[in-house]
Amino acid sequence: MKIQEYSHTDGLRRWELLYEGVYLVLLNSEAPKPYSSQLLAFNGFGPLIWYLSPMTEQGHDYIVNVWVKNNELFAGSFTGYSHKIDIKTGKVIETKFTK
Repeated sequence: MKIQEYSHTDGLRRWELLYEGVYLVLLNSEAPKPYSSQLLAFNGFGPLIWYLSPMTEQGHDYIVNVWVKNNELFAGSFTGYSHKIDIKTGKVIETKFTK
């Protein structure tokens, strides 16, 4: 299964947030790899515009949370990294180890 648009996540979504017109989605553990470990960003109910994978390549790491602080988007991973993300491009602006 290749997830290319929002509708492909039906029944697999664990969490979602609409921010600045972008749907940010975390999928549940039953979703196919690598999608179950990534933060997915969709243009409305349409196509996938970018995704964020965990910084480590360990099989047990995944993106666990997303938050907005001072109008900036952040995502955190299970292994303790936090990423400041450009909402339009998905580019990681800054990464910090927080554990």
